[in-house]
Amino acid sequence: MAYCDKGFFIVFEGIDGSGSSTQARLLYEYLLSNSLVGKKAVLTAEPTFGPVGQVIKSIMQGRLVTCMDNKMDDRLLAYLFAADRHDHLYNAVNGIAKRLNEQYAVISTRYYLSSLAYHVSDNADYRFVYSLNKNFPNPNIIFYLECPVDVAIERLKKRDHLEKYENKEKLSMVERNYQEAISHYKDVLYKIDGAKSIKDIHSKIVRIVHKLLEEKK
Repeated sequence: MAYCDKGFFIVFEGIDGSGSSTQARLLYEYLLSNSLVGKKAVLTAEPTFGPVGQVIKSIMQGRLVTCMDNKMDDRLLAYLFAADRHDHLYNAVNGIAKRLNEQYAVISTRYYLSSLAYHVSDNADYRFVYSLNKNFPNPNIIFYLECPVDVAIERLKKRDHLEKYENKEKLSMVERNYQEAISHYKDVLYKIDGAKSIKDIHSKIVRIVHKLLEEKK
């Protein structure tokens, strides 16, 4: 079941370099500029700027060294992302639940499908990560930006600094894991061609969101 009947919870997923952050921001700006949601929209992301999220960012940027074993490091990050996600949803200051109850549209880059994609290397990992995330509510809609790994890598080369997972080997595995996780997902999810132009992708997303919000009224 989707999360909340009051607000509207939208999640963007995709491998690094897919354009998910860009499209989340564009949708946020679009919703603020019209009356679809009464100009009540919030843009957020995981990892968050909360206390656990800051630890995750330090690990991803290489400023905090944890396990030298990649598999154990992924397991540690799976725990941390689940803790950050719980805080993201339920903290009393600016949590997603609070915003939805105030009838905001909440747009997040990444949610629990990311954990099933990034922290899984075999079936045992999948069961473990799923167990950490199975009780988190589904958003009203997920947009998965489907982007070839080679295209994503070329985009990432423009960044000043690459993070822990931003390499071809890891992203190839992540893309396969996303497809597996999506095949089991039962709520509303749209696959979007992330190799198309930013404008074309945004236009398609806006049409879908318009339709869903009209149906919700």
